Amino acid sequence: MKKKVLLLGIAIVFHFLPAQSLADAEKFLICGDDWYQSKPAISGDTVVWFDQRGNNDGSGKEIYGKKLMGQEFDVSPSTYEQYWPDISGNIVVWREYRDNNWDIFYKNLITNQEFKASSIVGEKDYPSVSNNIIIWDDRGSGGIRAFDIINDVEFSILNYNMGMGEPDIDDNIVVWQDWRNLGSGNLDIYGYNIQTDTEFSICTDISSQLDPAISGNIVVWEDSRNGGYDIYGKNISTGQEFPVCIASGNQSDPAISGDFVVWLDRRSGSSEVYGKNLVTGEEFPIATGPGGNIYPDISNNIVVWSEGAGDIYGADISDLICFSKPLSDVNNDCKVDLLDLAIFCSEWLTCGHVDTNVCW
Repeated sequence: MKKKVLLLGIAIVFHFLPAQSLADAEKFLICGDDWYQSKPAISGDTVVWFDQRGNNDGSGKEIYGKKLMGQEFDVSPSTYEQYWPDISGNIVVWREYRDNNWDIFYKNLITNQEFKASSIVGEKDYPSVSNNIIIWDDRGSGGIRAFDIINDVEFSILNYNMGMGEPDIDDNIVVWQDWRNLGSGNLDIYGYNIQTDTEFSICTDISSQLDPAISGNIVVWEDSRNGGYDIYGKNISTGQEFPVCIASGNQSDPAISGDFVVWLDRRSGSSEVYGKNLVTGEEFPIATGPGGNIYPDISNNIVVWSEGAGDIYGADISDLICFSKPLSDVNNDCKVDLLDLAIFCSEWLTCGHVDTNVCW
């Protein structure tokens, strides 16, 4: 009898609940030039990206930038091909084909000074920067090299003949995808502490892990352990590994800033941008629909990505972020309302003990 009354009450509650769905963040245009723009990176309020507007015919390949509340600017006006920008504070890095070689260059946006970071001949790719340390994938050596801007010193991180690629850096920690176990048919994620000169494994699961990103003590990556690609993470201080998103379809291209992860998500069949608050467990859509979103990045509460024919968009996810989850928030929507009550009531008088006589 009690159960019937409760079920009737639950039905009434659900009847009067408004339909709820998570809406996309309100996006804003960063660059909508007629030519193609892609691979945005953001630090604070400055965004940089790869841009083909040069030469007025779409054949240019340069790095452009913009303050969110300011004007666009050409980071390094050049006739050479430039790709794969990254930014940390006032330092922008990129890959450039100059003097018949792919090298790594950087520019201080405050002093307007530009320098070459790499000195060894050979192809370089995937530059990343944090504070005053620049790293890159050194194709010639098969390892990862770095440049200390303050001390004007280039040095080797590690060098394995089997290959290391797509590195990322935050503070003194470098992470990368590693081919040393490729004989077993999979890629792994490893890390290195520059300060202590210590290498460590992050994930060596029998499946493939790739495209890592790091912020603080949290590393995230693409992971194929479930068949398709999902997003997993690990706290390298505690050693705890956890799934970030294991939804249907493939998830890829993770980026992280603090407690917030963003990624490309294909659960709907389209390429969309989703995010997650690692503290509350709240997941939310940022840019969905058939627009063809790629290359998401995040800094604090601002997410950027490339969309459609090659425009750069951004979104402030502050309104989607739950900074402090209420204790009684059962469904992780950052509020306690009738829906939480209905979920709670639906479980009322249920018992998980084998001997139900001990329940009441």
